[in-house]
This record gives sequence, structure tokens and C-alpha cells, in this order.
Amino acid sequence: MRKSRPKPTLLKDYRPIIPASFFGMILGLAGLGSCWRVAAKLWHLPTWIGEAIMLLTIAIWLVLLLLYVGKWLWARADALAEFEHPVLCCFISLVPVSTMLVALAIAPYSRAIAVALFVVGFKGRQTPLNLAR
Repeated sequence: MRKSRPKPTLLKDYRPIIPASFFGMILGLAGLGSCWRVAAKLWHLPTWIGEAIMLLTIAIWLVLLLLYVGKWLWARADALAEFEHPVLCCFISLVPVSTMLVALAIAPYSRAIAVALFVVGFKGRQTPLNLAR
């Protein structure tokens, strides 16, 4: 009996499908970075630690955002199932909330980008409310 060859797989088989709840990491990291920023001013601690945490927050947010947008593009059925789930749907609101927190991380360096991200996050937060009506 001859063994069959494995079929070549496409790149789409290796795309990670992330849940919206992963954006909760951004809330924790942004909070930690903000605390370090305040602690650096109050107790004269190194400022680079808080800024490094904020940079890590922005990098992770960007990767998660790209993966989550990819989920809606390439795994739409999974994204819609998450959207319609009675518990998991609540985590989708973490996406715009984390965008607003990233705006706070960027604010000391670029006010214009921070304001734009905050407005996008705020408007994104209002969108699910309009869909429910």
C-alpha cells in the first residue's frame, strides 16, 4: 500500500485567530506604564522604565489590532460567532477602549496622533450601542 503525500498547505492555515479578550492585556500594560510615569515624577525613579512599558503597550496593541482585523477579513465566521456570543461579545468593546489607552501612551510625544486615536476609540466605543438599537 502506498502512502499518500501530504497536501501542501496554504499560508492561511497558519493565521492566528485571536479573541477580542486579548485586548485586556493592553489595559494592564497601559495602567502599569502610567503608574511608572507617575512614580518617576513622585519618587524620582527612572523614567525610561515607564516609557519602555508604554512602548511595549503600543507594539502589542498594534500587533493585536492587525491580527484582529485579519480575523474579520479571513475568519469572518469566527468573528461573527464571537460577536453573537452572549458573553464573548462584551470583550469586543476592549478594542476601542485599548485604542484610547494607547492614545494616552502616545500623548507626551504627539498630541495630534493621540487626539486622533482617542477620537477613533471613542467613536468605536459608541458604534456597538448604535448597532443594538
